Amino acid sequence: MRRTGAAVIALLVGYGLLELAVLLVVSPDATVPANMAAPVAPVAPDDDMRAARERAGLGFRDPMTALHPYLGYVYLPKSEHADPDAIGLAISDQGFLHAGSSLKQRGEGRLVIGVTGGSVAGQLGAHYGQHLLDALAAQPELAGLQFDMVWLGMPGYHQPQQAIQLSWLLAQGGEFDAFVNIDGFNEIAVGPVLNVPKGAHPLFPMNWSMVALDTPDAGVRRAVGAIDHLNRERQDRAATFADSAWSWSPTAKWLRDRDDRGLRQRIAEYERELAAVNTDEVPWFVSGPRDDHLELEALVLEGVAVWERGSRQLDALCRANGIHYVHVMQPNQYDPGSKPLSSTESESAYDEESRYRPAVELGYPALRAAGERLVEDGVDFRDLSFVFDGVDETLYTDVCCHFNAEGNRLMAAEIAAAVGAAVGS
Repeated sequence: MRRTGAAVIALLVGYGLLELAVLLVVSPDATVPANMAAPVAPVAPDDDMRAARERAGLGFRDPMTALHPYLGYVYLPKSEHADPDAIGLAISDQGFLHAGSSLKQRGEGRLVIGVTGGSVAGQLGAHYGQHLLDALAAQPELAGLQFDMVWLGMPGYHQPQQAIQLSWLLAQGGEFDAFVNIDGFNEIAVGPVLNVPKGAHPLFPMNWSMVALDTPDAGVRRAVGAIDHLNRERQDRAATFADSAWSWSPTAKWLRDRDDRGLRQRIAEYERELAAVNTDEVPWFVSGPRDDHLELEALVLEGVAVWERGSRQLDALCRANGIHYVHVMQPNQYDPGSKPLSSTESESAYDEESRYRPAVELGYPALRAAGERLVEDGVDFRDLSFVFDGVDETLYTDVCCHFNAEGNRLMAAEIAAAVGAAVGS
């Protein structure tokens, strides 16, 4: 028994010394030689990556989306699916994320409220809409009213899509009492990160080279799908490690960081493939009007200018139709100082090497300055880029821009207060 006890003690002491050595000697950012890198699971074959490619590309082979002549793409209405009951989302007759018709009529005792924007607005409507309904009901200015919600947010939507979307619905006879636009991130991220590298015009719908081309270059499709697959793998592994019993261990963290560097190296290889694509061969209906403003800063600042002009157009369109317009700028974790990140967010919702980070760091200060100009000119603009300031708990759920239930509840409270103030005034 003494020998067994001594062996156990020696083992524990040895393990403790190993942990201490790793903590003191090995930096989490230490370079790992190529021949020492942790093995990375091979990228799944094409058949297994089809779903990832479709998520990334929104191409014709995606059974959930459909081309739209004015908006680029929408969800395929439930009525068009072979088995509508198998679709887990509510999808309207116009292809947006709510049941029934998107063409509502005003009426006594109720408010028709449209909520547009990108996937953050879409997520609020599809999964957390009750948060906004509860917050609206709590506004004194809206007491006794019923709320008829028209959820219009779509993944990747960015100006001028929101302005075109409202025009399209009004032209068909739709009516609104209030129209909320939640945006900002996509306007500075979609063009530089997702469109221009693949030859598409920065203002065209997200991943337009994939959406518009029936058979886009196989190498491009493979690279885009692989990047999507590997980024999701990084996010899943980081979340699993953060919740594991070994997350405290310096040795385990060092091994996880080695593995993550391997994944990042694979992503970088596929990004180099995309960068090598000859965009001169992309047809005009994908590339659009050519210009020489292809550097990141120029693309981001042009995105900000389009965002500002798009909001002014929405404001004018709403005023002309007796609609209360509320413009909300969404927060993002790559905006420095906007939120103290929790340990879980640092592990699974923040990527130092994210392609979005430079665009946000450049673009969000410019968006805030443009927002001040909007307010000066009478647009009901609400800057929520720091709405999570001082919130220590986990709110961000991925390395892009999305929030959990609590994050959506905080956003909904601010939006409802803005709608109440607008309607009450």
